Amino acid sequence: MEKILGGPAYFASNLPLFDVDEVAAVANRVLGMQTSEDVVVTLAHHWFLDHAATFSQSLALERMQRRSSRPPGPNGELVHILHFLGDEDAFKFFTDHLEIYDAPGPSFPDGETYPTLGHVAANGIGFRFRRKTERPNAALRNSPELGRIIIKILQCIATTGPQLGAAVSSGGAPPPRFLGPFFQTLTGMIFPEPLEAEMRHIAQAMSRSFVSDKSTAASSFRAWRKHLTRDAARSTGSRKAGRRVGRRQTLLEKT
Repeated sequence: MEKILGGPAYFASNLPLFDVDEVAAVANRVLGMQTSEDVVVTLAHHWFLDHAATFSQSLALERMQRRSSRPPGPNGELVHILHFLGDEDAFKFFTDHLEIYDAPGPSFPDGETYPTLGHVAANGIGFRFRRKTERPNAALRNSPELGRIIIKILQCIATTGPQLGAAVSSGGAPPPRFLGPFFQTLTGMIFPEPLEAEMRHIAQAMSRSFVSDKSTAASSFRAWRKHLTRDAARSTGSRKAGRRVGRRQTLLEKT
């Protein structure tokens, strides 16, 4: 079973012939431990996507502590699963180690490439909040920790420049598939104004990569930018209303 779960994720992830607890013990043991460059994502990773309650976050975080000795494949697998299934402690770990996102991401045999682990994290976050899992999401959705992580991920994505998807008319490659769900997820979130202000700054720089792009990722990106703009307008309106109330109170005190 260890060879199966530690091998490439080509097979069905339900492994019906084995007891769930038995599979979980082996899957936790082999997750992020592949040594062959041919195995980018293991069957163990795919199995946990459907059996979230059996995932050992503590083991995965312990392996992330030794990330410098691991190639992009195992690190990418761990980063993805932790952003897809991790709780507040996992996000606190990444907030304390933002440099992780700058590390190189994996490349797949079909040509799909993740320039940084930040891109891998975007994939995990994008699908986390769009798919029902056995881990609670409400406490994380608008947390400052997640906001800081998203800013770092956006910075990683922005550095890829044209790789985001130059205009198809100019022969550019289409944006990575995971960017659509990622930006759709961000559109449903609200963060403290200082964090959103920084997101708006990054979004402005990223907008040039989506000029004339008609992909799902591009339309999702533009919807997210509008969401940020509306949040800024509401925030400005609230501050102005607060000042008006303050002035009225001052005038009443004088009369």
